[in-house]
Amino acid sequence: YWISYGTLVGYVQRRGLLPHDHDIDIIMMTDDTPQLINISRMNFSSDYEIKVQPQWHIVDDTHRSYFLEQDINFIEPNARLFHRKTRYHIDIFPAYDFNPLYANKSIEDKQSENLTIYDTKYNWFSYPRSWTYPLKICYFSDIKVLCPAEPEKLVAFLYGSYAITTSNKKCVN
Repeated sequence: YWISYGTLVGYVQRRGLLPHDHDIDIIMMTDDTPQLINISRMNFSSDYEIKVQPQWHIVDDTHRSYFLEQDINFIEPNARLFHRKTRYHIDIFPAYDFNPLYANKSIEDKQSENLTIYDTKYNWFSYPRSWTYPLKICYFSDIKVLCPAEPEKLVAFLYGSYAITTSNKKCVN
């Protein structure tokens, strides 16, 4: 897994959280989601809990449902790790070795040169695998995390080149 989306923008711009960003975003290969299911069934912490979207295997989030009775009020991320009291959370989004709209993984016989993730409007987009792998260690607010190999390229592709240095949000305080 590696930091992504707004969290990655924060890393690229200031090596930490953006002032207006209230969560952490990470991406994980979708094939690893069953491991999260196993962890979510364990009582691994009295402070934290993992909720896995029951329909995580459905590629198109518009065909997913909310499960409010299970405290699952999200459809896009495959899972969420949250603090039980504060409800601060980490969204865990999927990445695929293939484009889930146009390919069938069962017929793929080799590792793809691309990864496919959601863009900022929850459409699928593919980009060179070399922008992510090999993952590198980086320091986000002085915490060691895994980052993609080319964070600036990924931020520019997702948000535009201006996002490498400038946020499109303004804080009013």
